[in-house]
Amino acid sequence: MLRIKELRDGLTQEIINEKFSWINDIVANDVILGIEGDDIVWYDGIFENGTWHRGIWKNGTWKKGTWKWGTWENGTWKGGRWINGEWFNGVWENGTWKKGYWKNGVWKNGKWQIGRWVDGTWINGIWEAGVWENGTW
Repeated sequence: MLRIKELRDGLTQEIINEKFSWINDIVANDVILGIEGDDIVWYDGIFENGTWHRGIWKNGTWKKGTWKWGTWENGTWKGGRWINGEWFNGVWENGTWKKGYWKNGVWKNGKWQIGRWVDGTWINGIWEAGVWENGTW
């Protein structure tokens, strides 16, 4: 069940139902959502489980589920599957990274299958394939 704490930027439940109906199927608590252009914006909250289809993640905690596409700006990833997208900052604690672009942040553990690592700190985990440009290993 999606438990919304606050809607911002003119986002309404009607807009969610019309443009972002998939978000009604996730399990999450204390969620603060907004809208930017054609994207839903996750300002804060705890994502317990479900599938993220597209949008901008500003901050919050991701516990488990599947990330299909979008932009991650900051927050904590505790587990789940990352299918594709752009990661700009935050802490990855565990999970499987399938494909995408990592700009900065801290990788604590998990499996990196393929993607482009531009910068950040790698502490532990399994690196299978991809492009490493810069960072601390």
